[in-house]
Amino acid sequence: MVENFLKRKTKPPVISLYLKTSPVWDENEKSRIKLKNTLSDIEDFLDGAGFKKSETKELLRPLWDIQKDLEYWKEQQNGLGLFRSEDYLEEIKISDEVETQFYISNRPNVKALTPYLLDEQRYYVLSLSYKNVDLYRGVNKNWQKLDPLILPEDLEDILRVHDTEKHRKTHTVGSGAIGSPPVRSPHGHGTRDTMIDEQTKVFVDEVDKALRRVVGKEEDPYLQLLILASERRLYDAFMKYSKYSKISHKFVEGSPAKKSPKEILKGAWEIVKKSIEERKETLLEHYKEHKALKETAEDLSEVVRASFENRIEILFVDPKITLWGSFDPEKGLDGPLSERDYNTYDLVNYAIVNVLLSGGRVLAFESDRLSTECGMAAILRY
Repeated sequence: MVENFLKRKTKPPVISLYLKTSPVWDENEKSRIKLKNTLSDIEDFLDGAGFKKSETKELLRPLWDIQKDLEYWKEQQNGLGLFRSEDYLEEIKISDEVETQFYISNRPNVKALTPYLLDEQRYYVLSLSYKNVDLYRGVNKNWQKLDPLILPEDLEDILRVHDTEKHRKTHTVGSGAIGSPPVRSPHGHGTRDTMIDEQTKVFVDEVDKALRRVVGKEEDPYLQLLILASERRLYDAFMKYSKYSKISHKFVEGSPAKKSPKEILKGAWEIVKKSIEERKETLLEHYKEHKALKETAEDLSEVVRASFENRIEILFVDPKITLWGSFDPEKGLDGPLSERDYNTYDLVNYAIVNVLLSGGRVLAFESDRLSTECGMAAILRY
């Protein structure tokens, strides 16, 4: 999503405005006041840069409309990103808090989005029991319930369909504990445990087919992590019989009937978050290996130039750092500067945008993990 509006050609200036908000409506009156004050600061900045008042008024008009629209503030998350140029307005709701600030340049400043959108993880959560099956799509801490999986209502129905297809006469010989599949056995064949396993396999097969029908309509089907929320026995069976290629080896254990959807999804996010951190740690070790081979950059001038020349494969960055300045391929780097003006920009964002537009990756890290003065480090393509 971020890459899409970075590629949009637009006439500068581009205003990037971040605002701390709240999911609680009553608390957003403070955010509205903060936005009002920030828009006044932007007016002063553009006035100092020589813009006509009529130009500034037209440029900021949609942002003022948002500030005045009481209904708009009823459904917010913990942060808001607003991006405005002469010919477009982009709004991004952010799940975590962001610092209220604004940037004005020839391209959007997406630096504050790095931990939330650029370093995102997409996944599915399958809440699975013999009585109920729900599927969710997750992007970091945000979730959306997908279309219901088309299944018989419970295991008894699935077995009834299965038995009809097999033309086998069966009868009920008992049932397991609550949450267990009902036990059905062909006349004179099989042990109770064997029949439970066969019935569970039928159930998993039906869920698997229904899952593929829904996920197959999604972007990048089957390539995204699937996290189960179920009891241990059913999780083991799903791992054994499912044909889905990326099932997490960690799951939200326990009966979904005893948990709220919020509890299930929170547990799934904890699994995903740990997976993200483990992957980032692996990439950081990867950086150290490349550093020993002199295939990295960590000096500000080196990183900025390498980003301009599209030579960065992975950029590690601390999004909390701002370095004002400018870069010219012939004159080199001018910065970091102590103050900004209309002719300077955030060099950290400059590098991030160049890397994204050249197909590289951007990962957020704290500065002390990077051990660089500029808060950036890069693995180079060449």
